Amino acid sequence: MSETTPSRSEIQLQTELWLREGIAAVKAGERQRARDLLLRVVEHDEENVSAWLWLSAVVETPEDQETCLANVLTLDPDNQAAARGIAVVRKKLVDDYVHRVAAAVESGHREQARELLDRVLEWDENSVEAWMLLSRVAETSDERESCLQRVLALDPGNEAARQALDAIRRRREALQAEEPAGEPAAGPAIQQAPASPVRLHPAAPLYAGEEAEERFSLSLSDDGLNDEYQCPYCAAPTEPRDRRCRSCGGKLWTETPRLDKMSSALWVAIGVQAVNMLVTHLGLVLFSLANVVLVIKAQTLVLDFQKFLNGEFVNPIESLIKFEDPIGLIPFYLGFPHELSPETAEMVLEIMPRGVFLMLCLPFLLSFAVLILLFTRWKAVYYVFMATAVIDVVFGVAGYVVAPLSAWIPVPVRVASLLLGGIKLFLAFQIEDDFFADEKRVLLSVDRRLPGSAHLYWGGRYAGQQMWALAALHLRQATLKLPDQIEGYVGLMLAYIKLGRPNLAAGVLEAIKRADPDNPKIAELTALMERTRMAGAGSWG
Repeated sequence: MSETTPSRSEIQLQTELWLREGIAAVKAGERQRARDLLLRVVEHDEENVSAWLWLSAVVETPEDQETCLANVLTLDPDNQAAARGIAVVRKKLVDDYVHRVAAAVESGHREQARELLDRVLEWDENSVEAWMLLSRVAETSDERESCLQRVLALDPGNEAARQALDAIRRRREALQAEEPAGEPAAGPAIQQAPASPVRLHPAAPLYAGEEAEERFSLSLSDDGLNDEYQCPYCAAPTEPRDRRCRSCGGKLWTETPRLDKMSSALWVAIGVQAVNMLVTHLGLVLFSLANVVLVIKAQTLVLDFQKFLNGEFVNPIESLIKFEDPIGLIPFYLGFPHELSPETAEMVLEIMPRGVFLMLCLPFLLSFAVLILLFTRWKAVYYVFMATAVIDVVFGVAGYVVAPLSAWIPVPVRVASLLLGGIKLFLAFQIEDDFFADEKRVLLSVDRRLPGSAHLYWGGRYAGQQMWALAALHLRQATLKLPDQIEGYVGLMLAYIKLGRPNLAAGVLEAIKRADPDNPKIAELTALMERTRMAGAGSWG
């Protein structure tokens, strides 16, 4: 197996294969498999328009769907399918978020409502309902007045907005009237409605990961995970050529199969191997047994003829047919119950000893084992398959060249061995990619262009593999792009604990408390944090 990194052309071919399989999986309704394959594509080729477009059909949330389609339009602004799709998705998102904002406003969660409205106006800055709701959670009268002016600019007949705006102005006039005479009014001037929404908390678009981190309440840029050659398990520094981490012993290289599923050539090779096993190897065994039967019949006929000459009555026809099945010799040779008489059994062993029979069976058994193991795509089986192909070719040629073998090996077996061995040898060079994998250094890096659900998925997957540093990177991105999903925060906190960074873990816990103070997991996480402090950060490394 090659020790070098795959070339650009090899990576491109593999990416194209993943894309074709991903599209086929989408069409077949295999959403999970399609999502995994297409995520691999965009991870290796982040500017693949087709992959982003098809991925939008199988991601789990409308937010991720909008992100995928936005990426398509960023890469291909004239893509009509993406333009139509993102319009539908954004309308659905706006409707859904407006209902969530209304519920947050009614329950008094004003900050949460403002964050949700920021996303809504990012998708549709002309949403009358969003501007109206934003006026209800505005922090100042000026900001509320600007929101109401925007509502009236979009919907001049909106009576509720007009009445609210009149109320603000009457209140301002009343305050100005109460000012002492001769002093300038302290009230601020009326602010004109902005042409675009006021961004109090900038959204986190997929192509602006750096800006998104600025709104995250934790200072995660100082978490020390900033070198791609750090160990993906414990974040210890390593050298680019290190095979294992010197601190935790984790493997720093991974093997990626060249093919995800069996190729057509491998299926052909399995079929050829089956035919070779039956025709060449099993055929040789049966031919040898048939020769044994013929010799026994000849000897029995001679003995009966001698009895006949001595005046004993014998039936020559019966002698010819009383032993004619070569398969019947197999139980005898294997030591199983049989129907051979002691005299016949002795004759059989004189003609072909049991050891010779077992040696004839070895190629058949080896061929059968190779046939079964080809399905496992185990690398060692590839070499055995190639070796058996060479042996078959040599065996077939020897059957014609070596005189003793020419008499012992029948012509059909010789022809089949030579022909099938040659086909197997040719196929061996076609199925190499089915058995081999390419090595790749596991880098401590993350593609910020992936949707939030992808970061959440890979974060959980890496955590399951004890790759806590790589899990932390993905989960950190998940919290930025899916701020409403508590799973990302919980996973990030646990990753920081495992990495021996209790201060960062405590910061994540505080973020969880602010985002969802009533979450039942907070008590459990707080207890875990206390145990971490008591045990000391070193025991969690």
